[in-house]
Amino acid sequence: MGVGRNLAYRKSFFLEKKGFNDLLGITGGDDDLFVNRHANSNNVTLAFGRETAVPSIPKRTRSAFVRQKLRHLAVGKHYRAKHRIILGTFMLSWIVTWFAAVPLFVVGWHPWWVASALAIRTVFLTASLKALLSRWRMSFEWWAIPFLDFLYAIYYISTGVAALSMNKVQWTK
Repeated sequence: MGVGRNLAYRKSFFLEKKGFNDLLGITGGDDDLFVNRHANSNNVTLAFGRETAVPSIPKRTRSAFVRQKLRHLAVGKHYRAKHRIILGTFMLSWIVTWFAAVPLFVVGWHPWWVASALAIRTVFLTASLKALLSRWRMSFEWWAIPFLDFLYAIYYISTGVAALSMNKVQWTK
């Protein structure tokens, strides 16, 4: 994935790959799709750190935010097949973790197994975020991770289904 505001590539590479020519029929996401189609381990370098972060002005209304997120997710159906499979498997495992584990826990199906699965996920997620954010010297309210992780699963189901069913992506309403 790539986001235009925090992405760079050589002009010669862009021209050699014929730029965005094969993406002209797609509204938005040209930066992301260009990276998805042409990036590999030989031509990509990642830079993590506070000095590499590019601030972005958030949308001011809920409808503008939702439109932006739908536009972002709608581009995913144009990714390479292997990336769609990887992302889909990750998202499905995430959603199943929450939406299978919580009801199973409530009905008493091996509650220690279910609680352990959720705890392992939360510990792994917390450790990953803590390691990443400590590199950037940023703080985060760690107690909120399970709650936000659950909310994000709900968000992803609702916006993901809506994005996949979109025929035409719109920038404005």
